[in-house]
Amino acid sequence: MGPGLWLILILVSLLIVFVFLRFVFRQRHRQEYSVSGKKQDDHASEQGFSFKILNFTEPVAFSEQQPVTATQSPEWLSYMQETGCLFERLKISQLVFVHGTFVGDDPFDILRFLRKLHPRLAHLLHHSIRRNKERVFYDNGYFTESYAELAQLALGPAVRCRRFSWSSGNHHLARLEGAFDLIMDLAAHHEDDPYSRRTGLLLVGHSHAGQLFAILTALLNQRGFADEMFRLYRESGGASDPEAIRNSLKNLKNVRLYLVTMGTPPRYRWCLSHNIRLLHLINHRKPDAKTGSSSGVLTTRDGDYIQQWGVAGSDSPSPLRLHQQINRKLDAWLDMGCHPLYWKQQLRHQKRLHDKGFHFLIDYGDCSKVPNCLATIFGHGVYTRQRMMLYNLRVIAEYFSGVSDLSASLDNSGKHSSQKF
Repeated sequence: MGPGLWLILILVSLLIVFVFLRFVFRQRHRQEYSVSGKKQDDHASEQGFSFKILNFTEPVAFSEQQPVTATQSPEWLSYMQETGCLFERLKISQLVFVHGTFVGDDPFDILRFLRKLHPRLAHLLHHSIRRNKERVFYDNGYFTESYAELAQLALGPAVRCRRFSWSSGNHHLARLEGAFDLIMDLAAHHEDDPYSRRTGLLLVGHSHAGQLFAILTALLNQRGFADEMFRLYRESGGASDPEAIRNSLKNLKNVRLYLVTMGTPPRYRWCLSHNIRLLHLINHRKPDAKTGSSSGVLTTRDGDYIQQWGVAGSDSPSPLRLHQQINRKLDAWLDMGCHPLYWKQQLRHQKRLHDKGFHFLIDYGDCSKVPNCLATIFGHGVYTRQRMMLYNLRVIAEYFSGVSDLSASLDNSGKHSSQKF
């Protein structure tokens, strides 16, 4: 399966999404009801959420010449080294980049389905996906191998930079399995360096990778939630040993976690504690913190449209009946998964912000006077561009360390000040 065919599949998928959205908005004058059958309120309460609006600036030009790891200017590398020093002061030992939905190894659960019918075909398809997906997406909504290599080279040896991959399926169970796999992965990379209170981990997740992080916080801080997730994982036939996952999870309790989401839709509940800090970066072009208007979709006028469309109710159904049943059970613990009518109601709230964490609403400058929505993935692909690496990592480092004007939203007591809307 060559890159040309993958591009055709992506374009067809985007066309289906556009047609679906068109159908939904044509129905907006009909009476709307919640799942319980009661009239849905038109306005969501968003008071008290903390955010600051920024504009993307490029202090030093990024060289697109290949290989990018060898063509950056001394000035660019110097800025990155300073950023690495900030991470080192925070005692961050690892920087892990996690991709979002539809760009992983099994986005549509096809491999999982094929393994039961034709294992060899599933193996060949898996190999083809891994070989070609980087050629198709490059750095548009995807953390490439060269992205992680450049970050490692530029930040310095004190912080180990790497990528983590998960299936990227668009439903609860895929994200739960991704969170469990992430826990195991973090443990595996610390076999020779046991977790301690002085060790920090920085996890940067694009799109629904942020939901993996939210699940992680709940697993760490809500015992009843964790017990139920492990029970449902066993019921689904999960590949990993639940006890091994539990042991790895225990090791994480003494770790300082710095969690960063990029374009993550506000969905799963965050359960923060004293050793977990949370920051959200969102592509946004409005004076307030509401989502954009559908009239600006084609030119990416208002920012990240995928971030506003990926709210509760937007999941895709798994092709496996057992997993469909598990996902319905997970609805009660996470949020409404696959439910178009509920999703339509959520869109009306124009909710841009999460219930926890601080937000930087950043104008990345990817709008246009002519249609560019496919090239920008509706404003959702800009975060992982290699050109944005210096700016994003600098914003992250300066916010968590509190060393610049970017952190002016912190008052003297260290608490977040709230900008209301």
